[in-house]
Amino acid sequence: MLTHCPNIDICLENISSIRLKPFRLDNGALFGAAEIAEHLNQVLDTKRVGAVLDICHMQMMQYMLACFSNSEIYTSIPQHDMKSFFKVYAPTLRLVHLNEAEKDGYGKRHGQVASVETVKEVLQGCLDNGCMPHFCLEVKEKNYFKCKNYMQAYENFNIARRKLGI
Repeated sequence: MLTHCPNIDICLENISSIRLKPFRLDNGALFGAAEIAEHLNQVLDTKRVGAVLDICHMQMMQYMLACFSNSEIYTSIPQHDMKSFFKVYAPTLRLVHLNEAEKDGYGKRHGQVASVETVKEVLQGCLDNGCMPHFCLEVKEKNYFKCKNYMQAYENFNIARRKLGI
């Protein structure tokens, strides 16, 4: 496909494995998209396979892992804070979906406007790891003629950017 479509790149998005059967709490569920993208680039001798880091999906996994924090399975899980995600994703990161999840993230708790603090942490992760991907302000709207959530997300992005001096 890459040979026949020279103007198209492929990106793999991180997922939340909460509804996967069987449920997975392993490295693949956390960092699989970035690791697969890096592997495909090596095998295909290209740099046209990238990763998408969806902040909401990352937060959903963090929430689920916190639910297991007192179990034996938790000790085998790699570090999974924002810094860890950016360290793994940075080499192939092409796009960040800027949004937030509340608790498990399902239903109305998915695709919330990212707070200034979350956006600042995302931008800092990019700066610390030498990557500057594209950003998608991925939010839900009740009325797409009056995009108040999009405007709030855009404002939060700019506030965070100014706080970091970029």
